[in-house]
Amino acid sequence: VFSCDVGLVKPALHIYAKALQPLGVRPQQALMVGDKLRNDVEAPMQLGMKACLVDREHKTTSVYRINTLQAVRSFL
Repeated sequence: VFSCDVGLVKPALHIYAKALQPLGVRPQQALMVGDKLRNDVEAPMQLGMKACLVDREHKTTSVYRINTLQAVRSFL
């Protein structure tokens, strides 16, 4: 989902719901992976999604995080 297509930007919760609708997926069934703590982790978690931060610089330990995208498999 691109913000320009739906008229919303992260961290608006509705943008995540818009992304899940065509897939027929509930928030609890989805995993958001991104590199921005507020937009890609905190906001989706408010909606009930699982979320993982790509933290290549080891900036936080307060959330689920990975160093590389290949490591996302550990969350599946």
